[in-house]
Amino acid sequence: MTSRQSILSKLPAKATPPAWSSQRLVPAFVQQDQAQLVALFCEKVMLSQATIETVASVNEVPARVAALFPNAEIVVSDVLNNLPWSQVALQRVGLDLAKDGIIAVTDCFAGVAETGTLVLLSGRDRDSRLNFVSQTHIVIVEASSIVGPYEDVWQMLRDATISIPRAVNFVTGPSRTADIEQTIELGAHGPGEVHVIIVDAFEHQP
Repeated sequence: MTSRQSILSKLPAKATPPAWSSQRLVPAFVQQDQAQLVALFCEKVMLSQATIETVASVNEVPARVAALFPNAEIVVSDVLNNLPWSQVALQRVGLDLAKDGIIAVTDCFAGVAETGTLVLLSGRDRDSRLNFVSQTHIVIVEASSIVGPYEDVWQMLRDATISIPRAVNFVTGPSRTADIEQTIELGAHGPGEVHVIIVDAFEHQP
């Protein structure tokens, strides 16, 4: 008998897989009702050094953006074209990659309460570059799309009436690095500011 045969002979013919439950993978603190998940998401977003506010309707978003950045030039994701942007003092512009200080407004597929993470999808009306080249990234999150753990995001995608997109980006707070002298620097590889607007009434458009 060779050494290999000797080792293999000691292995059980059919190993019984260990018992497991998906519930054991999910932290208890995210197994809460929707209102508690929204509150937890807000807490985690602020811990990530992003800012956050809540509006009652998605139609209030342009006015809130104008209040934050009056008369500013903004790049708006095409999926949000139907919002009343013309009623506020903002200048909508196209994406110019050579320009500094880009302010971008995008929607969001889901929010993850576990870490305050934004889940952003690519698509024909969703230019993923806006998630990374802007200096200020304003993200609209539907309150009902906030989930507890990451696992629920993939279930939402499977349940959605869309094809799985080419890119699913998970973003938690502003971009940061500590490569230089272990000092945290925001905006090194992406947005230096992230502002989240939670919308209570939003007809989601996946």
